[in-house]
Amino acid sequence: MDNLFIETDFGTIRYLENRGEGDIPMLFIHGFMGVADSWREVISSTGSHSLAVDVVGHGKSSFIDTEHPYTVEYWSNSINQLIESKNLEKVNVCGYSMGGRLSVAFASQYPGSINKLILESSSLGIHDYDQREQRLIEDLDRCNQIESNLEKFVDIWESLPMFENQEIRNKIGFQEQRKHRLSHDSLQLSESLKLFSQGAMKSYIDEFSGFDFPIHLINGSEDVKYMDISDKMSTQNKNVTIHRVDSGHNVHLERPNIFIDIIKDILNSN
Repeated sequence: MDNLFIETDFGTIRYLENRGEGDIPMLFIHGFMGVADSWREVISSTGSHSLAVDVVGHGKSSFIDTEHPYTVEYWSNSINQLIESKNLEKVNVCGYSMGGRLSVAFASQYPGSINKLILESSSLGIHDYDQREQRLIEDLDRCNQIESNLEKFVDIWESLPMFENQEIRNKIGFQEQRKHRLSHDSLQLSESLKLFSQGAMKSYIDEFSGFDFPIHLINGSEDVKYMDISDKMSTQNKNVTIHRVDSGHNVHLERPNIFIDIIKDILNSN
């Protein structure tokens, strides 16, 4: 699996590439505090041509200037630059949690580049303005915590109820995830959260309703909040298929074999 970098208008983007089978490659986008390596097991097991990026501010992907007023459109443009550099016409995009929202943002800006969209435990953002403002306040406080003491913040984050069974179900994967989380640059990670917070990003309900490609929503049955969200999303677009797994929020970590089978089935479907 190649470890590569591309310089974009947004910053340096690090990505993994597996030159496997398939005319239309998979593009994997991790969640908050993840890295491209979060997808290694999935990529290796599917055997498909795949790309996985470090979201800017995570891992070895970095902002050119943390003082610049970037927008989510910069992110979409940087991914488009990566796709164009590979001379790809279309990709299958799979995004987890925050990465799912970024996948939707990219699909909204470049719908012609999407073959299939796969969203794991994700949402379309917060529609209510007051709730969005409150979430931004909360996430800005998290940014201060990250910059003050990253290890303490990781401890707090990992104690959230939606992650409670991860270590029990996949101890090695959980330990690897923690190692990646602690390896981040605190300032870069903080800037990423400021930009990609649900409080900073708009709601993509209208754009999502107009998507005319297959959409697959993968959720853990224990993750009640995001199951409800996916049920509502399924009413907003007739192209949605829902997949439910006995899992918490991070299905591909907690139930990797089941998740891999779902991805294979999606890739083989019409």
